[in-house]
Amino acid sequence: MAKVTKNDEGKEVVLSDPEELAALTNPTVIDVRGEEEVAKRAAAPGAINVVWNRAEENFFDPSKLPGDKDTPIIVNRGSGGRASKAKAFLEADGYTNVHNGGG
Repeated sequence: MAKVTKNDEGKEVVLSDPEELAALTNPTVIDVRGEEEVAKRAAAPGAINVVWNRAEENFFDPSKLPGDKDTPIIVNRGSGGRASKAKAFLEADGYTNVHNGGG
């Protein structure tokens, strides 16, 4: 079951169910935290790090994203707020299997 929580700005965000995330096969993991945040707590092995504050102009290098837009993608961030924005961006770009992993 999805979890509703509040992000750093006090806005509600919906996080994907941890059991659902664990069941995904070979997901691409995208971490939208800044360099200082990643230095404090390392990103998942193999995760693509995209700093959201700079990402809005040129979000992702397409060569780093799956060519198949049905590939599962988990977007991570500490409280899920930036991950929600990144999830919406990817879905608007045609990705169909995007999940907010929160942090």
